[in-house]
Amino acid sequence: MKHAYAIFISALLLPCMGQAMANPANFVPNWRSYTQARNPGDIVGSPDVAASIGRKVDALNGQMQNPEIQEGTATGLDVTGSVIKAAGAPLARTTAEHFSDIVNSHDFGIKCNASLNTATHAVSGTDDTAAIQMAVNVAARLGSPINFHGGQCLISAPIVIPPSASAFTLIGNSTVFIDTADSDVFTLAGENLSDTDFGRIRFDMRNMMIIKAANNFLGTAISINGGKFRGIIDNVSISGFHIGIALLNTSQQRINNVHIDADSSISNGANSYGIYIEGTWKPGWTAAQTKFSANNTVSSATVVYGTGAYIGNAVQGVRLDNFATLESRGWGVQAIGAKDGSPQNYSEALEVRNSYLEGYLGGISADNLGLFHIINTNFDTPSVGVASNWSAIHALGQFGGTVIGNTIDGYRKGQTTSPIVLGGAVVATGNNITGLSPSSSIPCFDLFPKTGGGDNMLISDNRCWASGGYKNETDGHIFGSNNLWSGLGNNQTISVGFGNQGFEEITVSKEISSSEQNIHMHHAIDSSGNDRTTSGAINMFGTSYISFGANNPAGPEQVVYLANDTKGDLAVRSGGFSLAQFTFSTMLHPDGSCVPASSVFVTDGRNTGEAAGAGTGVIAYCTMQRRWFANGAPLTH
Repeated sequence: MKHAYAIFISALLLPCMGQAMANPANFVPNWRSYTQARNPGDIVGSPDVAASIGRKVDALNGQMQNPEIQEGTATGLDVTGSVIKAAGAPLARTTAEHFSDIVNSHDFGIKCNASLNTATHAVSGTDDTAAIQMAVNVAARLGSPINFHGGQCLISAPIVIPPSASAFTLIGNSTVFIDTADSDVFTLAGENLSDTDFGRIRFDMRNMMIIKAANNFLGTAISINGGKFRGIIDNVSISGFHIGIALLNTSQQRINNVHIDADSSISNGANSYGIYIEGTWKPGWTAAQTKFSANNTVSSATVVYGTGAYIGNAVQGVRLDNFATLESRGWGVQAIGAKDGSPQNYSEALEVRNSYLEGYLGGISADNLGLFHIINTNFDTPSVGVASNWSAIHALGQFGGTVIGNTIDGYRKGQTTSPIVLGGAVVATGNNITGLSPSSSIPCFDLFPKTGGGDNMLISDNRCWASGGYKNETDGHIFGSNNLWSGLGNNQTISVGFGNQGFEEITVSKEISSSEQNIHMHHAIDSSGNDRTTSGAINMFGTSYISFGANNPAGPEQVVYLANDTKGDLAVRSGGFSLAQFTFSTMLHPDGSCVPASSVFVTDGRNTGEAAGAGTGVIAYCTMQRRWFANGAPLTH
């Protein structure tokens, strides 16, 4: 009997199979439940049941075709191969393809549930290292962004972005990555083996915070090594590392809107770096052997404590714009050029503009770097004080540099080094220096122009308020004019101009005052150590001119000499010119040239063809073309 019943059911189903294979579809049968109403009319016969199943399921193969699930669940159902159209899109793609457009941290089991005790540095929560690395590998392979959702992720080993990546983007959405290892956190390493491989992997890392749990200033938060990666780091906050962001043997990277907290200790803080940029170079290497870091840009970045930015060997082209170092324990910017007597290290081209630099050791150190530009930057001293040899700008041995429109404040008593120390071929103009202690004898500009001809130094339109003067350490060529300086508490200034002769030093203890009408000077010492001071006089040796306020000397001994030759023959005495003991032969060099910016009173200035004694008294001046002019015309006799 049981056998006959089975045959009967099969017979009922067979007629439905053809319909099931032909047209499976989603529909809702008009059935009511007999168990609820106990109405015999609600009982559905087997043929109706079989027909309904056949319309929904391929009864022959046991598979659904093109199902639609509405307001329900499909637990365990694999729909990765299902095709979906985005709204308004002409083409359909599988669900797997859609989900791969953005790699979601949740899909990899990344918890980001860590908790950091800032007092004990203890960290609790799930270690997300393996899950994050898996998500990074997938995102790098697909070239899709990896999207985090906030929280605090515990990391116990470096997260490596593979060099085989097609692209890499990490969107943190304010996620905090807490590092418990003493190593790097995010590493992007890959050497470009050919020009076509340079910068092949574009990357973007933004909107996140990276914290060293132990706050022990070890490791690097983000390290980029090699020329294969090229991209941007934006809106990132970093704390507790030896190096915040390292750019090694890499070029054309951009760092924007970052905040880095470095080591605050006086003893070790200088060796903790916000930004660290370096290539690979060894003594004796040629440029072809050297691996460069070139044309990297840092903008709108702030580094607290430590050294703001370190520029090492084989770096060609760094721009720091709107860069701030606060309470720095080292230099604001420290650039390492080739040391005197050693081989070239191929580092050059540093530009710092629109920035604010505080540093315990100084603002910018760029000795022997070459091709540096410091523009519209403010320098100040940190609240902890400064080293005795502090300088705002220390840049010796330059073969091309500009120092323009900078401001230096808060220079302190007891310093042993000038706030601006420049050497080589440099242009310095429009800079303002204030606050040098009046008890200090050091100048505000300590200058080391090149000697023996060649490149000159231009020093013009600078202001040294309540500070020292200008000192030429080498007797090399300096040009420029209108460099003002004054001592503390004075109401008038002195303007210094340069010819092509060197001049030693001018310092002032008290300048012209409205009550005394006198000028009192410190001793002027030449480069050989000889005291060349004349009592009661301003001595300017080898310089072109000096301009000042009302001249009303108290007596005949009060003389202001304008020394265009070594004897100081041209003098301004009691408000008038004394006759200068110049002749045609002493006024002109053997080649007929004169000293630019020099001026003399000529009693018999004659035009060409006029006889001796037929001329008139004129003030002759020497142009930058080294030719004498008087009354707007060339003076030949």
